[in-house]
Amino acid sequence: MSKRTRHHLSSSQGVPREAEKDCRREAPTGRRLIRCLPLLPAVVMTIVALFQIHLAHTEQLDPWKGGGFGMFSTTEGGPHRHVHVYLSSVAGEERIDTPDSLEDLEDRVRTLPTTSRMQQFARALSAARSHRLVRIEVWDTNFDPETLTPNVEVIRQLEARARR
Repeated sequence: MSKRTRHHLSSSQGVPREAEKDCRREAPTGRRLIRCLPLLPAVVMTIVALFQIHLAHTEQLDPWKGGGFGMFSTTEGGPHRHVHVYLSSVAGEERIDTPDSLEDLEDRVRTLPTTSRMQQFARALSAARSHRLVRIEVWDTNFDPETLTPNVEVIRQLEARARR
C-alpha cells in the first residue's frame, strides 16, 4: 500500500477519511425520518401486540380483540364468552336477556369487562327496568389442554344498586 493511500484511510476501519467525516455529520431530520419509515410498521405492530397482551392479562380483554393477535394462539374469549344479567326486586332475583337496544353495550362489556363499562351497562339496564339491584357476570369457557374438557368460570362481576 502506498504512503498516499494510507494517508487517506482511517486508521481504525479502513474507511476513507472523507467518508468518515460525512458519517459523523448530522443528517437532516427529513432524511432520518425517511430512513426510519421502513421500521414504522414493525414498531406499531409491536406496540399494539404488547398493549393487547397487557390488557388481556390485566383487564380481561378478549384475546381475539384489541389487535386480534390472540385469535391465532388461544381458544379463550371470542365465541366462548357470555354475559349473564340478573335483576333483583322485592319478588326475588331474575335472570334476564339483554334488551336489543343494549346489545352493543353488552358486546363491549363481553370484550373488555372493565368496571366503568360494567357500571355503564348497569345504569342503562336500570333505566330500562324497575328493580333494586343489577348483577352482571362475564363468563369465559376455557378448555383443559389434555382432555379438552370445557371449564366455565366467571372472570368479572359487578353488583350495582338501582338509582331512584
